[in-house]
Amino acid sequence: MLAFSRAYFCCILALGLLLPAAVVAQESPPAPAAPQTSLLTLSDGAEPGLLSAVVNRLSAENRSKFGQMLAADWKDRPEWGDMLIALLQGEKIRPPLGWYQPSELKFGYDWLSAKFDANADGVINKSELPQDTRDLDRMFSRLDRDADGKLQRLDFDYAGGRPATAPQTASQVLFSRLDVDSNGRVTAEELSDFFSHADREKTGFLTAEDLFLEFTEELAARNSFGNDMPSPVEMLAMFFRGELGMWAPGPKLGDDAPDFTLPTHDGGRTVTLSQCRGKPVILIFGSFT
Repeated sequence: MLAFSRAYFCCILALGLLLPAAVVAQESPPAPAAPQTSLLTLSDGAEPGLLSAVVNRLSAENRSKFGQMLAADWKDRPEWGDMLIALLQGEKIRPPLGWYQPSELKFGYDWLSAKFDANADGVINKSELPQDTRDLDRMFSRLDRDADGKLQRLDFDYAGGRPATAPQTASQVLFSRLDVDSNGRVTAEELSDFFSHADREKTGFLTAEDLFLEFTEELAARNSFGNDMPSPVEMLAMFFRGELGMWAPGPKLGDDAPDFTLPTHDGGRTVTLSQCRGKPVILIFGSFT
């Protein structure tokens, strides 16, 4: 539910940003009485029709001012309110604007440190972890992102805490090119497909020039990201049509995930999330834009 002050609506009327009532009265017959509804008291998931009508009558300048006013005074706004404010102000949508906020972790460094940092020195050594842990060496090396033999907070905030190095960038580009289905794993079949695609002249081998062409295409695709993004005006219209996400709030950290059933990649069976309770589950979401 959106708690929204009637004062905003009155201000907009006073500024003449909506069609003057006199003009409406002259050009249209009296409309039938509408059900009594308080301003923008809408159910979660419903399209805010009145808000959309108000915003659509504002100039670009006044939309920005309206967004500033909402940001200053709408303290208890829901998550989608942040998205609306960013769009009203013509922001290029990117983290951490709107509902593109940083992820929250239930089992991050703080949890690990509280549980295993026996001497509370801010560093977790392998000897402090349960030695009967299955695949302890492999698990530790995966968590030890900088390979310095110890786990620290920076290992769990690696992407945001350190600039990308040349090897890191190169490995990301290579992995993106190989991981065709974006499932976070490269299979022998994907390697074979890459070889076939890169061997454009079907010589049976790859040269440095072949790899250069492949990686140039991948870098070009990365660098062009966002150039074809809709304009702020178009995105605002998409927002009101419900095409930029859900109006209803999502689950909070620690809440049960919404249940769903999806087919497997081969279509041979379906998987229901609730039936996996007690087992490790990894959900990978792709872009919907």
